[in-house]
Amino acid sequence: MEIGDVFVINKADREGVLRTQKELDALLSLAHRPDMWMPPIIKTVATENKGLEDLSAAIQTYFEFQSTNEHAERAPLSPNGDRTNSVRERLLSDLMSQTGVREMIDDLAKQVASKETDPIRP
Repeated sequence: MEIGDVFVINKADREGVLRTQKELDALLSLAHRPDMWMPPIIKTVATENKGLEDLSAAIQTYFEFQSTNEHAERAPLSPNGDRTNSVRERLLSDLMSQTGVREMIDDLAKQVASKETDPIRP
């Protein structure tokens, strides 16, 4: 399971906020991130613009931590981008290791080169 970088409890003016914060604290104490960052828990009331400065400061602090810590986890450029690329590479590697696949690719390449097959529309 991934652990968030900053936790936000919005609507902090309502009942149950302290309980929610204690539960989050307890959960965070059970897991440790490889980069040793301890995610802060920020309470906000967005409709009243309360806690937004604290939230902004927490995000900035994490950004600075990431840029100075060699063990900091780097976020993918797009959601699930790293995982998608890893899966794609693994599937391609598995496919290429199967018997006869390289010969099929060579045959298709020859057909494309001789214009017998369109590489875009099979």
